[in-house]
Amino acid sequence: MASAFVVRFFCLALLLAFLTGCPYCGMSYDRLMVPMSDGVRLDSVIIHPKGEGPWPTILFRTPYDELGSSDYARWVERGYAVLAQNTRGRYASEGDDLAFAADGWGLPELGGHRDGVDTLEWAVAQPWCNGRIGTYGMSACGITQNLLAGAAPGHLYAQWIDRAPSSMYDHAVFHGGAFRQEQVLGWLQLAAFGSSSLEMFSAHPYYDEVWSAFDITERQGHRNYPVVVRAGWYDTFLQGSIDNFTSIRDEGGPVAQRESKLIISLCSHTINTGAISWPDEGVGLPPGYSEERFQDRYVQGLKNGFDELPRVAYYLMGDLTRGDGPGNEWRYADDWPVPAMAAYFYFHNDGQLRTTPPPPDASPVSYLYDPTDPVPTVGGANLVLMSGNHDQRNIETRPDVLLFEYGPLDEPLAVAGRIWVTLYASSDRVDTDFTAKLTDVYPDGQSILLCDGIVKGRCRNGTDHGEIMAPGTVYRFPIDLTSTAIVFDTGHRIRVAVSSSNAPRFAPNPNTGAALSPYDPLEPVVATNTIWMNESNPSAIVLPLVPLDGNT
Repeated sequence: MASAFVVRFFCLALLLAFLTGCPYCGMSYDRLMVPMSDGVRLDSVIIHPKGEGPWPTILFRTPYDELGSSDYARWVERGYAVLAQNTRGRYASEGDDLAFAADGWGLPELGGHRDGVDTLEWAVAQPWCNGRIGTYGMSACGITQNLLAGAAPGHLYAQWIDRAPSSMYDHAVFHGGAFRQEQVLGWLQLAAFGSSSLEMFSAHPYYDEVWSAFDITERQGHRNYPVVVRAGWYDTFLQGSIDNFTSIRDEGGPVAQRESKLIISLCSHTINTGAISWPDEGVGLPPGYSEERFQDRYVQGLKNGFDELPRVAYYLMGDLTRGDGPGNEWRYADDWPVPAMAAYFYFHNDGQLRTTPPPPDASPVSYLYDPTDPVPTVGGANLVLMSGNHDQRNIETRPDVLLFEYGPLDEPLAVAGRIWVTLYASSDRVDTDFTAKLTDVYPDGQSILLCDGIVKGRCRNGTDHGEIMAPGTVYRFPIDLTSTAIVFDTGHRIRVAVSSSNAPRFAPNPNTGAALSPYDPLEPVVATNTIWMNESNPSAIVLPLVPLDGNT
């Protein structure tokens, strides 16, 4: 009798374990191969409430084999059907495994496929779908959303795009013409993509018709539904996310222009490993801005007030070591960028930043840049490497790093928007790179990285072509540091670090004139690079100053 009790108890325990470990119990679950227009079939799962439906549908397309995720249950519990799919060539999906090439609007050079549209149209024809579809996802799953949007699909009612590039060239593979080494090589290796994807990227070092096929900013007119774009101040796709929103605002259909929103949190792409901890309220979403509330409003059509939230929510950073200082709060605005005054802080050869231009006869400053001994990457908006607000002091003492500083501040100074450095420089080589970093220097000396950028010398006049440099000639180099929003507190200093490398975040330029340095057959050479700062060549950083108090 005791033995029978033990058996029954054991069976009940197994049943409970099964039930508690089954996120889709009480739901309809099916796994199948969805056919594309060329006959290739993609591995997919369909989950929906019990019954006949039809239901509004959430579409999730991924290269990461997330079909077993328990995340979809939250949507089914809210009355949605979910269609999740592995993209072409990934895991059990058929076809060639070429990163994102089949997810867009059918460029012939990339095979002419439109898998996102094919999948959406297949879903609409199913009895469980009521024809109203929303999408969501982060990173690569945001890329598939952007590429789907550019293919002009019908039946799409909302997209929540979290930390994803809008231009694969400008925000994922290159920056200022420089190859994003840690991001591209690290991601392709971690995601187990074949060599063909790297070959595709490296065959096009300049922005061309192939990269245009990965750029939603050129096709925003096909969007006429609400889009929420979420970004992070230390995310590798920060500027790509911001550009996605602003191009929707400028080029999207009337509904997209009116109803889309931008959220910028204090977060990186995955996990911050920086020097100072971030406040929890800044890392997440601002109050009221949730994926579920957004999809409910526009896909289900519920009147829940999401459309009444401010168009832009951004976290204004401050001194992270004190709780009573200015900043470290959510701010709200009607648009982005917020109204700001462009303030020029000029480089002077004594290492100071000043609001007055340098004198006519100010002498330049030179340094040696050795590609075999580049400035190492320490934090920042990285994908695979450690990311976040790291202290830069250990690398700022190098002889190939020039520092320019303003302060200490007598009163707080608030900055919000795009950051540019205009650098006047020359080199004794036909090509080289120039880098810049903006840091917040705390009273204890910590030099906390805010944002950074790079420009390849041959791409100084645009990334759609290359122009070899004439040794010794002074050129203007625009360096895009992307964006930030911070209050530099009283007693802090504003610092700009200028150099010619930041590796492996960016591939070191070999100074030989090669378009893509990892495949340069020539031996790298040392360059003598010179920064000019006089009346004719006023190198400077431009900071967008905003009011300390109130929303804009």
